[in-house]
Amino acid sequence: MQRKLGPGLDASAVGGKHVDDLHQALLQDCEGKRFTKTYAADIFKTAKMFIRWLHETDVLTQLPKNLTSRALRITRVPPVIKTYPVEQIRELFAAAPEDLKLYILLALNCGMTQVDISTLKPESVDWEAGTLTRKRGKTIHFERVPTVTYKLWGITLRLLKKLRSDDPNHLLLSSNGKTLRGEELRNGKLVRRDPIRVAFQRLRKSLGRSGDFKSLKKTSASLLRDNVEFNGIEAVFLDHAPKSMSDRHYATVPTALLAKGLKWLETVYDLTSLP
Repeated sequence: MQRKLGPGLDASAVGGKHVDDLHQALLQDCEGKRFTKTYAADIFKTAKMFIRWLHETDVLTQLPKNLTSRALRITRVPPVIKTYPVEQIRELFAAAPEDLKLYILLALNCGMTQVDISTLKPESVDWEAGTLTRKRGKTIHFERVPTVTYKLWGITLRLLKKLRSDDPNHLLLSSNGKTLRGEELRNGKLVRRDPIRVAFQRLRKSLGRSGDFKSLKKTSASLLRDNVEFNGIEAVFLDHAPKSMSDRHYATVPTALLAKGLKWLETVYDLTSLP
């Protein structure tokens, strides 16, 4: 709030005009393309929470009357889900080097991001059963997020066996033995390493294509959602937290249905027919 309304703002004097001024300033930032509606809405929500805290701790004697006004809303715009046409995925896969082929497969087969791939443990894979069991890297400490078992495609399992590392903590490492995501000091500066993103970006640019690595898993999820037999299983594929009461307290993870959906996806992509 101070950055928007001035560094000299007295917290004990915050009132309705400050709420209105902040709302207008955020809308102007959205119109000027400085902020997205979602980011601006988050800032406004945080500011209102802060004002309520000021009131609860007696810094403010009363809440601004317009704090809950419907007129002071910033409507979030749902993000456009970007996916790849199947033929474009086949084109990318065919042109990818072997290690990048595996990363693409893990995204398509198991809904994985660079973070998920970089944090995979050797014990995640049952080599005999041909399955990979995991909880998303970003949500690994959240109980509500399910642990999901993915049936691996034959080509995914084959490349995993070939390219797995000997490291006891990381199933996969880069060609120079480093983790597939991390930070390191370069010339006195902390630099983020993301070799999967860099390699994929280089590949798609060489083919004149747009899109990012995360759109691979979104493509598989969209294909599952659009198939009447597997509609609803995409949330399990993406390893999202359950939303409905039945999801939370009744239903178990539908592993068999997911395996069937993954088998269907394997035939849709038909990547084994490529060089």
